[in-house]
Amino acid sequence: MQRSTHEPSAASAKGTSPQVATGDNEGASPQVATDVMGPAQSPRVLPDSWRASFSIGKTKSLPAEARTRNLALVLQTIYADGPLSRADLARATHLTKVTISDLVARLMGDGLVQEVGADQYLRPGKPAVLLDLVKDAFAVGCLDLSDGNTFKAALFDLNFTELRRISVSRVGKRGTDALEAALDLATNLVNASTLPVIGLGVGSPGVVSADGMVRTSMSLGWTDIPLASLIEERTGIPTIVENDANAATIAESAARQDNEDLLFVSVWSGIGAGLVLDGGLLRGQSFASGEIGRLTVGPGDTSLEEWISLPALDHRLGESEDADAVFAAAGEHLAVALAPIVAMLNLTTVVLNGPDDIVTGPFIEATNQSLRARTMSFSNEGLQVAPSQLGTDVVLLGCAWLALNRFLENHNNR
Repeated sequence: MQRSTHEPSAASAKGTSPQVATGDNEGASPQVATDVMGPAQSPRVLPDSWRASFSIGKTKSLPAEARTRNLALVLQTIYADGPLSRADLARATHLTKVTISDLVARLMGDGLVQEVGADQYLRPGKPAVLLDLVKDAFAVGCLDLSDGNTFKAALFDLNFTELRRISVSRVGKRGTDALEAALDLATNLVNASTLPVIGLGVGSPGVVSADGMVRTSMSLGWTDIPLASLIEERTGIPTIVENDANAATIAESAARQDNEDLLFVSVWSGIGAGLVLDGGLLRGQSFASGEIGRLTVGPGDTSLEEWISLPALDHRLGESEDADAVFAAAGEHLAVALAPIVAMLNLTTVVLNGPDDIVTGPFIEATNQSLRARTMSFSNEGLQVAPSQLGTDVVLLGCAWLALNRFLENHNNR
């Protein structure tokens, strides 16, 4: 298995020729979304741990890469813990005061850091001047391509206040049509921003390699699509592409900073999962970790997707008068798939994301009870099965996180 830190590499994809399928979107809802561009929703209040999550991996760099790594180190530290004085930064990063002064001057010259006033703590001598990121001067963009009906996108400032949201219908779009819709959406998002956009993050269904290539996506009809490179060419903005469930897992993990291990399960038109171990996202040798929808969990080799995806649940609800029994059965079958993973890795947190009326009530109760019944009691004492804290925007927020984290780590290379 290949484990990465939260922010995977997003170099330009090269080599394999892209293949796209054509044809109608299978199983699409009859509801057709129209192109929408509108103001942001009400500002989202994110947990305090969200900023702190950007401090992951802060270490002093080697001389050969000192300036690049140290700029990233200072940016990450200010973002996670600011406002801070220059002396605070020197203590937190273990860099010299001279080095800190030089790096801060560079970042202030780039318009990323500003002085925000004097330290109010009562200390001997002249009060220190505090520094913080200029969080309302730049924007990050994010796209969620996972929904069967709508591609959606949003802009956030560096404090994760939502600035703008747009969307476009993807009903009937697969292959080249879906790709053009995604590229147009990215372009329109960048053009809609009144602030400089420092990065784009994209969540795509399917298997996505570390260089931003969608290796395969059945729902979109894509094979070997260098999506990161195509969006960068179209917009001129550095772009990182991640599997949608992995992006959601990153967001949920950042919101639950006390959880070093987390199993995230997405229950929508398809089933996806992401896994964080020891604070790092597990992506797999072929970048296909979390593809659990085809696991067989019932008689006749029925798959997990055939039991708990939204189309499957709608079908079963139409054949039954007992909705609670349908949801409970779905939760039990999910536990069949998850129990070996939870037991083998001794996980303590399982997060379910999906419509509120599904991932709460009988579904989550049955998942919890069945998981405990299928694992040893002393190993599941601390097990928590909980709904997502971030709801339907979890993929967007994860993509925005990825784009910002990549910028913080690579600012000196721009």
